[in-house]
Amino acid sequence: MSWPVVRVGAISDQIRGVTYDKSEATKSLAPGMTPILRANNITDSGLVFEDLVYVPRRRVSSKQLLQKGDVVIAASSGSLSVVGKAARLNEPFDGSFGAFCKVLRPRDGVDPSYFAHFFQTQSYRKRISSLAAGANINNLKNEHLDELEIPLPPLVDQRRIAAILDQAEELRAKRSSAIRLLNALPSALFREWFGNPLENDRGWTQVTMSDFVAGFESGRSIVADDEDDSNSAYRVLKVSAVTSLKFRPEESKPLPSSYIPPISHQVKKGDLLFSRANTAELIGATAFVRDVPPNILLPDKLWRFCWSSEPKSHPHFVRFLFQHPSIRAEISRRASGTSGSMKNISQDKVLSISIGLPPLGIQQRFGDFVDHIEEESSRYLASLEMLNAVFIGLEHQAFTDGF
Repeated sequence: MSWPVVRVGAISDQIRGVTYDKSEATKSLAPGMTPILRANNITDSGLVFEDLVYVPRRRVSSKQLLQKGDVVIAASSGSLSVVGKAARLNEPFDGSFGAFCKVLRPRDGVDPSYFAHFFQTQSYRKRISSLAAGANINNLKNEHLDELEIPLPPLVDQRRIAAILDQAEELRAKRSSAIRLLNALPSALFREWFGNPLENDRGWTQVTMSDFVAGFESGRSIVADDEDDSNSAYRVLKVSAVTSLKFRPEESKPLPSSYIPPISHQVKKGDLLFSRANTAELIGATAFVRDVPPNILLPDKLWRFCWSSEPKSHPHFVRFLFQHPSIRAEISRRASGTSGSMKNISQDKVLSISIGLPPLGIQQRFGDFVDHIEEESSRYLASLEMLNAVFIGLEHQAFTDGF
């Protein structure tokens, strides 16, 4: 199927973003102020309307007010991976966009949904990356966008293609939403079942952490002048491997090939890890190891929980206990280090924290729920990956051979 190929500039109007003085911008809406989208509001999942700034309405021309169907593009950023990110405005929005963004507004005879899908294709991203890398720039010029080429079938075919892609995108969005809800459920269940453990508002037996955590083990110190060896059999975790509260083994670095670690430094399936050094916001983060690649090692800034021979706690209970905001705040308060610097906490200070400890049987029930929820989340994630692959294939076909 052969359709004419046209330049983007021939079927859309390009609109520059609003310029304003930083002193004029506020973080809250007030009379006479207009919300402004910026590059950080453009995500792979679409536009997000959080962390907005507001500028005087007089700074915004009528043409710069966003319209439903506009494609907002990050045109300038300190990160080349951000430049070119695009998202469609799907609903009316009484606002505008900043000078580091551009808007492409499709003209009559162009279906807005079809037009917007073009800016999600791998061929578009590849072209933008090539422009940025080739010119060593972090900015998209008008001609970079205007000279992009897009197949333009008859309007009826544009709408048919857009409907198929919209349906596939909706399926992806629903699956992503389900995963987010599932991932948030264990923390919500913990708060519902166990309340605030630091205040012990459920009246459980009052104990210190040392009553149910036998201690901690740490690993190898990462030395700045260690020679990385990509052929090394071993990698050591960075602190960032746990700070998202999910275990991320890819956040690691290779060690010198001559290094032979003790067995105790190896991360194992079922480990619960804890960051004993980080910023005030991230110190005390925990992550549970469900699966781990071979030969991943603990650093000295991550601890592994050790349990007594007669357990009084379930690892999942302890995991979400240490993720509870009250415990995270208490760990940060007890840690040494000045405001704004790296903080560190000793084992004694962690183990002396007093909490209310529910019976082991209730903890076990909670742990079973967590296992079930996370197994279900893994299945959803695998399904989402399949949907993503199908969607990429559909987009490619739509803007090459058509369907």
